[in-house]
Amino acid sequence: MKVLGVLGVITSVIATSVALHLHFIYAKAVVLLNKEIDSNIAEKGMEFLQSKEYRELYELVDYKTTYGMIVMLMGTAAVLISIYPAVKKFKIAWVGVAFGLISFFIGAIHGTHLFD
Repeated sequence: MKVLGVLGVITSVIATSVALHLHFIYAKAVVLLNKEIDSNIAEKGMEFLQSKEYRELYELVDYKTTYGMIVMLMGTAAVLISIYPAVKKFKIAWVGVAFGLISFFIGAIHGTHLFD
């Protein structure tokens, strides 16, 4: 039981680290990319939407959703791994459940366009 609890905590810490990277670094970079796309459309007109540069920028913006789904799945896995030891009175596993839920919600925010 202890091994499963510790594994759940480690998984949840990794998931939370990736979720924080998504939220504080990658999402802010996507905001800057969206501003760059908007300025290029204003400068070059609608023909910019047909360019290769636009497709490359849009792929980077669209990856935020994929990244969010990955974080959401990692958080779910962390919760599922940690919940059984937590119920069986291995108290450190509650940390894994809490961090897993945090990463799940951060992934859901960015992976499902909840706050776009």
